Amino acid sequence: MIRTLINRSFFSNKLRNLIAIFAIALTTMMFTSLFVLSQSMVKNLQDMNFQTAGYDSHLTFSSLTDEDMDAIVSQDAVRDWGRSIVIGVAENEELTGRQVEIRYGDENFARSCFSLPTTGTLPQAEDEIALDTITLDKMGLPHELGQEITLQWRKDLNSEVYTTSHFTLCGYWNGNSAAMASMAWVSDAFVQAECAGIDQAAQRDNGQIFGTGMLHVNLRSDRDLAGSAEHILADTRLSGIASYGTNMAYDSSSNQNIIREVLPMAICMVLVFLSGYLIIYNIFQISVAGDIRFYGRLKTLGTSRRQIKKIVYGQARRLCLIGIPIGLLTGYLAGVVLVPFLITGTGTDAKASVNPLIFIGSALFAFLTVLISCLKPARIAGKVSPVEALRFTDTGTQSRRKIKKAPAGPTFRKWRFQTWAGTRSAPLP
Repeated sequence: MIRTLINRSFFSNKLRNLIAIFAIALTTMMFTSLFVLSQSMVKNLQDMNFQTAGYDSHLTFSSLTDEDMDAIVSQDAVRDWGRSIVIGVAENEELTGRQVEIRYGDENFARSCFSLPTTGTLPQAEDEIALDTITLDKMGLPHELGQEITLQWRKDLNSEVYTTSHFTLCGYWNGNSAAMASMAWVSDAFVQAECAGIDQAAQRDNGQIFGTGMLHVNLRSDRDLAGSAEHILADTRLSGIASYGTNMAYDSSSNQNIIREVLPMAICMVLVFLSGYLIIYNIFQISVAGDIRFYGRLKTLGTSRRQIKKIVYGQARRLCLIGIPIGLLTGYLAGVVLVPFLITGTGTDAKASVNPLIFIGSALFAFLTVLISCLKPARIAGKVSPVEALRFTDTGTQSRRKIKKAPAGPTFRKWRFQTWAGTRSAPLP
């Protein structure tokens, strides 16, 4: 029965429905656009901080032996990791001004460094190498696979003896100009051939990097990264032996900067909520006032206050089912268009965030705005009594009733009265 009343009331107010759907869609569109902008700003600022740091993992551990790396990654606090073996630094004359680190790295380590080849693959054969476009450009080489690469490097940093190695380019990726160094990936086979017989612990003790290991580690929590690193080194008995570094992108100051950038978006969301509330509230307020006689008749038929509120909220839900999807689609498209213009200075092309939480959050905020806007109109509709509804109708009817005026000229009644009055006032003979 209530559903039937909702249907009839809904379809009898077509103009009200169009205006309400437009208001709900507009409110949802503004919420969605702000969510897209705020999420995209957070993501792009985080990416900028990671690009500046050169990696996105929580911790780095360096000057390690293979046994040290196995001990660290076996800790319960470690979630995932990437391994690397350092070979040296390329010292070609044409690479002056740009540090190019020659090393082996597994796929996790390369991805953590934003240095996973997008064209080609990581090296597999002993004579294969993967470089970034910055290194290729400084060497004056085209971005093409299969070309020969020659690098000069030193096994002993204290020696002037250079090793010349020849490789074939098997992969490359866009270089990160914000990072302090570029990676030159070699294969595990190359490492085994060059580092055969190397004592990693002795290399570390002598201050050498050739053949030593390095880890990029992600913990199960990013809270107190320095304390966690100290705890891991203490548990593995590597305190004072191995060194570690925390990613500055997870520092509290970086998060505070992100919060300051996103704060204006939060203020705009509050303004959107208030404006949407006022618009939708007035629409339903006017609608309830126009249907006051309808609700009074329902009260006469025995409809309870709760059932009348259900009718009002039922209409609001139906309007949301139409207006919210329209607002989500238009709001996301508007956000995607605005992101490149409003988010600048990150060092890379700003990209719109594609996160399901954007649509879920926008829909919930819009629906909550509609429900709050309907609270008072639904309460008014539920409290109306049949007598008040009839009084409201009678008042409206009387205000529109035309009052007939007597004609200005003489009438038969006036003529009879004047004749009678003249007879009474005439003197007797």
